[in-house]
Formats: sequence, structure tokens, C-alpha cells
Amino acid sequence: MSSLRQSLVDLISGACDGTISLTKHQLKNLFKLGLLAIRQTKRIILSSENIRVIWEPTIWVELQQKMVNSERFKASPPLRSMCQQIVDMAKASSSEAQTGVSTKRKAEDAGGDEWGVKASKKAKRKKVKQDKIL
Repeated sequence: MSSLRQSLVDLISGACDGTISLTKHQLKNLFKLGLLAIRQTKRIILSSENIRVIWEPTIWVELQQKMVNSERFKASPPLRSMCQQIVDMAKASSSEAQTGVSTKRKAEDAGGDEWGVKASKKAKRKKVKQDKIL
């Protein structure tokens, strides 16, 4: 992961300097890749200190400053916010991630079986009027 981080930092830094020609859309995709990679790192590595060592939030803060000073990317707030998300995720402790409130309900809470399927009630029959025989 540290080699991926270094590659991302080099590419984004080069784009800010103008040595590498990347569009805003391509840069956004690089940030998406970085966010996905840091999420996967957090799933695998539970120690927040190891995550800080691998992702080095100080480098991302410097990179964010480069983007602010860059002529091409200074007018793009979404790119800066994505970079800030990477900084926040790299700084966050693993205990915060583990104690987060889950938005999904468990199958037992929903009243379903082991696959989350609720047992259907027996459908009520509708009364049908009988035609009068004359």
C-alpha cells in the first residue's frame, strides 16, 4: 500500500506542478482510488498507528496545499475535499471506525430468517358475491 500511496502522491504532485498532464476528471479518479485503498487498508489493518505510517497524512496535507497553489486545480473544491477526506481517514483512529453506528439492521432485528427474508402472512381471501339464480 505504501508503494500505491507513493505513486498516487507522485502523479498528483506532478499534475499540480504541470510536469504530468492530467485532467480534473483523471485527478478525481486518482483520489477515488486513494480513498478506496485507504478504506481497504483500514479493513485489513486495525492499528491506527500503522495506518498513519502507511498513508502519512502530512504528505497529503502538503499535496492539498500544492493543489490550492496550482493554477489548474485551485478552482476545483471537490478535488480539495477528496484530498481532505484522505487526510481525515489517515488521521482517524481505528477505535472511531470500530465504534461507528451501523446503519444496516441485523436480520434478527428485522424479524426475518437467517437470510433476512420475512415469513409472509397467509393472504386473506376476498369475499366474492355470488350471482343470484332466478
